[in-house]
Amino acid sequence: MKCQLRMYYANVENNTAGSKATLDCSLILEEIGFKNYDVPVYSKKSVLLNISSLLLRLLKLFYHLHARSTVVIQYPLLGVHKYLRTMIRLLRIKRSKSICIIHDIDSLRHANCKFSLSHEIIRLNNFDVVICHNTGMEHLLMEHGLTTQTCIGVVFDYLLDRNAVEQINRRPLKAPNRKVAFAGNLGKSFFLKDLNQVQDVCFSLYGPGFNPEEEQDNIKWCGSFNAEELPVQLDADFGLIWDGDSIHACVGYLGSYLKYNNPHKASLYMVSQLPLIAPKQSAIGNFIEENAIGVTINSLFELKDVFNHLAEEDYFRMKNNLKAISARVSSGAYLKQAIASATAAVESAPAGFYQGTPRSAFE
Repeated sequence: MKCQLRMYYANVENNTAGSKATLDCSLILEEIGFKNYDVPVYSKKSVLLNISSLLLRLLKLFYHLHARSTVVIQYPLLGVHKYLRTMIRLLRIKRSKSICIIHDIDSLRHANCKFSLSHEIIRLNNFDVVICHNTGMEHLLMEHGLTTQTCIGVVFDYLLDRNAVEQINRRPLKAPNRKVAFAGNLGKSFFLKDLNQVQDVCFSLYGPGFNPEEEQDNIKWCGSFNAEELPVQLDADFGLIWDGDSIHACVGYLGSYLKYNNPHKASLYMVSQLPLIAPKQSAIGNFIEENAIGVTINSLFELKDVFNHLAEEDYFRMKNNLKAISARVSSGAYLKQAIASATAAVESAPAGFYQGTPRSAFE
């Protein structure tokens, strides 16, 4: 038997990627035979309500779970981390194996995180297999004590319906016109305040949290769209991956996090068939260079030279290279491949196999 447990915020209603990544994982897993057990988390409700909801879903899962099943759990667990060890113990009573899909490592992402990286690794060591974003994340976690088996997810998928895919495929091929898209929660993207200093490049911003009165000659707010509509709305030559509070370098907690994280917006740009621009030291930058689907930079001030030296045929080659990747991302191919590897790993391990070493109250 194959099952999945997904926790999601039930009362989030804004036009950001939000729960798109976790929902897409859930849909892909359902497609390949994993029965879904959703656990809604209410950010504005009591802790007791969320714990009760989790326990009810766990009991339901445990009741229906067959012996020697495989259960996929998406991480982080949205405020109920301390019950992870209990969850895994319940699974092991029925000699079942657990696979973790990492979406974020909060201790790397947030400067004011309530727990450390070592605490997160203790949690991750509860699982039989952990799916990391990339080798950079895998190596960092292993250096800090991750002992469980790992697989690489490569990039996040971004499911699109057939109509959206056809609209994107019908777009005429145009020469680059110095236009760069940036999508996300704009209120948290502090570097945007200085974009007017980047000359000879026009920025199209998509998402909530931006005051239209702050538009500049080279900065245009194009509106806020839900995650399903956004891919067909993006109108630019490139999609930008950047974070932190500086346009000079990708620094700070959020900027440094890109060394280990594959941002979901990269997948948005890929399904939109926009070549990508990303920090040279980022993990996604390695993927961009290896697949020749964009350019990497150290500073946003380099964008002027990027366009000055970008040959039309090179840009068209990037667009062409994106076609196959876009098709894989929009159909869930990367997660299917990662789950196949993870499932093979847990099935080859002996019954009762357990490699992790939980040892604290944060388990």
